[in-house]
Amino acid sequence: QVVDPEPMVLLNYALHQGVQRGTAAALQKRFPDDLKLAAKTGTTDEFRDSWFAGYSGNYLTIVWIGRDDNRPTGLTGATGAMLLWADIMQELHLRPVPTAQTPQIEYATLSPAPGAGCESGAGMPFIKGSVPGDATGCDASVTSRTVPQSKNRLMRWFKDLFR
Repeated sequence: QVVDPEPMVLLNYALHQGVQRGTAAALQKRFPDDLKLAAKTGTTDEFRDSWFAGYSGNYLTIVWIGRDDNRPTGLTGATGAMLLWADIMQELHLRPVPTAQTPQIEYATLSPAPGAGCESGAGMPFIKGSVPGDATGCDASVTSRTVPQSKNRLMRWFKDLFR
């Protein structure tokens, strides 16, 4: 085992959200959701590079599109490299990304806005003991507690990735 399972649960969740709600959401039309594909798009300044990295349970594929003369391609990660990535991956027999659960993972519902109810929040996985202090407590197994201010800033930044 190369990596502890808990950080992998968090990484798989975060990268799967890019496919569910982020810049890679167009993949939902081309692949079944039960694959739980995980991915990240990328675009450099002035659209010089379009890249896409993604994986299934059995394949990792990275695509980069750019020019040798460093001129803009006019492509984003989602309009260039992701489309080529999808063409490649559709030719393969893909297995789902494992959704391992461990006793060290707990889910907390985080409100997307102050005063928003539990129904508007998102249940996110956390390694036990790392649930941010602004968790709503919608999940009976989660209690709100105080966390250092730097950790709150980090969690706000992380949550903003999925807005």
